[in-house]
Amino acid sequence: MPFYICSTKYFFDRLNVEFYHAGFLTYEHASQPVDAVVTTFAFHLLPDFWKGIALKRLNSMLKPGGKLYIHDVIIEGDNAIKNIQALIDKLNTAGGQASARGYRKAF
Repeated sequence: MPFYICSTKYFFDRLNVEFYHAGFLTYEHASQPVDAVVTTFAFHLLPDFWKGIALKRLNSMLKPGGKLYIHDVIIEGDNAIKNIQALIDKLNTAGGQASARGYRKAF
């Protein structure tokens, strides 16, 4: 389950961003605390019990005042396929065709 660590004051305005594709429960952070941790479309995959442990682990990687950004989705069970397509369409509008191709591939 991927998450990404961003170590920067200005995020994408600077090149001081490091990306790690790693597990919430298995990643061992060996460097200094970071300004932000970002996870996208992965947190919901953890069972609820493990979410609490993952949040504690992510928090331990942050500097004081650091930010944790969780971008995720919950799809209602009723009309799930229709809801997934609506999400893809919304992301397509927001991010353009390149983003939509990535989301369609994932689903």
